[in-house]
Amino acid sequence: MAAVRRIVGFLGKRPGWTTISIGLLLLNISIELSLPQFLGSTITALGGTSADWSLGKTIALFLGLVVLRAGVGLVLGPIRNRTAQTALGDIRAAVYDSLQRRSFAWHDNARTGELISRAGTDVGRLQDLLSVCLLFGVDVAAGLIGTLSLIFITSPRLGLMTLLALVPTVASMAWFAAQLQPRWRRVHERHGAM
Repeated sequence: MAAVRRIVGFLGKRPGWTTISIGLLLLNISIELSLPQFLGSTITALGGTSADWSLGKTIALFLGLVVLRAGVGLVLGPIRNRTAQTALGDIRAAVYDSLQRRSFAWHDNARTGELISRAGTDVGRLQDLLSVCLLFGVDVAAGLIGTLSLIFITSPRLGLMTLLALVPTVASMAWFAAQLQPRWRRVHERHGAM
C-alpha cells in the first residue's frame, strides 16, 4: 500500500488533469446510473394518464443523456491517457534521478539486468496500474457505491441480498490477489536475472 500511495502521489503532482479525469468519470457514472431510473419513470408514466407528461420530450431527454454520455466518454479517454502518461513520465524521471544519485560503489555491486528491468519493464507496467487500476478503480468504486445506493433506496431487502452476494466475490478476489503477488514477484526476479 505504501508503494501505491507513492504512485498516487505522482498523480497528485498534476492536480488539474487528475481532477478533470475523475470529474468526467463521475459525471459519466452519474449519467449511466440515471438512465435506468429515467427508463423506469418513463415506463411508469406510460401506464398512467398524467396530463403534464409528454412522450416526445421524454424521448428527447433520454437521447440527450445518451449523447452526453458518449461525448463525455470521448473527451475522457484522451484526458485519462494524458494524465497517466504524464505521471508515468514523472515516475521515469524520478527513477533516473534516483539512479544518478547512487554512488559508484553502489552501482558496482548492483545487478545491471535488474536495474534495466526495474527502470524499463517495471515502469512500463505502471502504465496499466495508473490507467486501468487507479482511474478505472475510481470508476468501479463509484459505480458500485451508486448502484448499491439506488438498490437500497428501491428496496432495502434487495440491497442487503446484493451486499451478501458481494461478500464471496470480494473474498475470492482477495484470495487470488494474495496467491498471485508472490508469483509475480518471482516473474520479476527471473526477468531481471535474464
